[in-house]
Amino acid sequence: MEELHAAAWAYYNRGNYDTRCKAYDFFRSMDTDGDYRISYAEFNDFVQQSGYNWILHNDPNLFARLDRNRDGRLDFWEVLTFYYIIKTRLITCQSCRAHLCGLYFTCVDCFDEGCPTYDLCTACYGNANYFHQHNYFLDNHVLLRSQSGTPHDPPNLTMAVAPQNPPQPEIQRNRWYEAFVALEIALSISALATNCTIM
Repeated sequence: MEELHAAAWAYYNRGNYDTRCKAYDFFRSMDTDGDYRISYAEFNDFVQQSGYNWILHNDPNLFARLDRNRDGRLDFWEVLTFYYIIKTRLITCQSCRAHLCGLYFTCVDCFDEGCPTYDLCTACYGNANYFHQHNYFLDNHVLLRSQSGTPHDPPNLTMAVAPQNPPQPEIQRNRWYEAFVALEIALSISALATNCTIM
């Protein structure tokens, strides 16, 4: 989780002023009681109403893991990490269906062919708990390094900031929703202008 905190901070810190303001507005929109901290109830309300409830099914302890100082509430930086997770960690193990938030293995052949990737958690890969037509896998860090210096198409700058189309529950749109959408738009514009892909 510390690496995810660090990555979220780095993207925020390198973002433009407007993007940082939108991130803060998103945090404040989740803070329905105005105490500058997000309680579990406020967090759960957002998760359930926004369609991101899958993340708690995969990791019921996510709130506690985000809470770095263990005070039972999330501060701005912890919420920023949560945002980073929901926007970049929508990868699922093809065998056990767990959402992959850290190191995982990817089929190199599928990746190189531009097909949908075939990704596995370390346990499923290590225990050969999968059926797939290819057998050349690399972990996500080694795969990235192996691509260094190879010619490729220009990156799709909207991949990490485009809405991932979670199920849209029939709800009255809350203040957090408007702030969330505003942050999404600001990040998309910022990504196009600066070639930044997350924040």
